[in-house]
Amino acid sequence: MIKNVILDTEVFVLFVVGMIDRNYIGKFIKTKQYSPREFDLLIQKISTFENIFITPHILAEFSHLTIEHKNFRDDYKKVLKEFILKLENCNLKEINIGLPLIFSNKNIYFLGVADVSIIEACGNDFAIITADGVCADKLRESGKNVLKFIATKGFVDY
Repeated sequence: MIKNVILDTEVFVLFVVGMIDRNYIGKFIKTKQYSPREFDLLIQKISTFENIFITPHILAEFSHLTIEHKNFRDDYKKVLKEFILKLENCNLKEINIGLPLIFSNKNIYFLGVADVSIIEACGNDFAIITADGVCADKLRESGKNVLKFIATKGFVDY
């Protein structure tokens, strides 16, 4: 049984925004393509895993899409910090993948640093949830357990 899940950036943004305020999902520019229904599907799936993992590269993208984003509510920025720290004390873990490993991966020519960090971070006891079709395809080609999550559809088989 797979006990760990890595959340790609877009999915991690949806997860955190929805956990703070599910009514804000459709209002925030980076999650507006999702609804509370998709958020519920995501939470349902995540709850089947013991640990949630991200890489520092995912965290950097997350920061850019939320904390640094001019349309992200200022009051949420304060809540966000506390929420992430609380998650870290529970089941959010970080896997650090060094740049030499990332840039020696042949997929660096097709994917960004964060996506390649996912490929390098996960072993057979991991699943990855991503909304990025190209990333999902490359993860599948690399033999990874990937769950593709699409706005308005939720989890899709492909």
